[in-house]
Amino acid sequence: MSKSLFLGATVWAGAACAPAPAWVLVDGDRVAAVGGEREPVPQADRILRVPGCHLLPGFVDVHLHLSQAAWFGRGGDGSGWRTAGEALDAVALAAAASPQAPWLLFWNVARWTWPQGRLPTASELEAAAPGRAVLVSTSDMHRGAISAAGLEAAGLTGSAAGAAFGDDLSRDRRGRLTGEVWEAAFGIAVQRALADCAAHAGQAGPAGGRAADGGQVPGARDGCF
Repeated sequence: MSKSLFLGATVWAGAACAPAPAWVLVDGDRVAAVGGEREPVPQADRILRVPGCHLLPGFVDVHLHLSQAAWFGRGGDGSGWRTAGEALDAVALAAAASPQAPWLLFWNVARWTWPQGRLPTASELEAAAPGRAVLVSTSDMHRGAISAAGLEAAGLTGSAAGAAFGDDLSRDRRGRLTGEVWEAAFGIAVQRALADCAAHAGQAGPAGGRAADGGQVPGARDGCF
């Protein structure tokens, strides 16, 4: 089997799993060794230089939503909200503070502790942030509330979406979308939101999306609130 050596990455390994600069040697399909910057670098058939990347040797994501959770710092923290009204106030404030953000993202919402027992509706989010794509995620990352503009942007409206996602798109008694989405539909919305935010950040450059820094609404970074 051939050996591949990864150099220049930040490596998460060991009992403490603390990130540190290191090299990783892979022998075939197995991690053979991990060494710090000052440790001798082993011989390998192939050398891959990956500065700026993070390596997690041996990591298995059984159910952690790791890639999505990495974006928590690019949105608002809803863990402190106690009512749907507080959520809508925060959405309205974020919309005013970040007028160019393609999506207003909020994470870690414990809606089951709210007296309403539900997330804001699409129409409520629309009233708080007219015409803006808004995604409010519960802390378990299995459901969220999406504004009317967000549903449209994610392609979750129309008969085709209804056929594809079924009960993952919540509806009221008249069959209208409420804005609450689950599982597969929620995953599609998150993917669309993150892709749009990443694209916008690239277009805006290092200074993009920082209008709200230091203001009343923490979390606006690089084109995404």
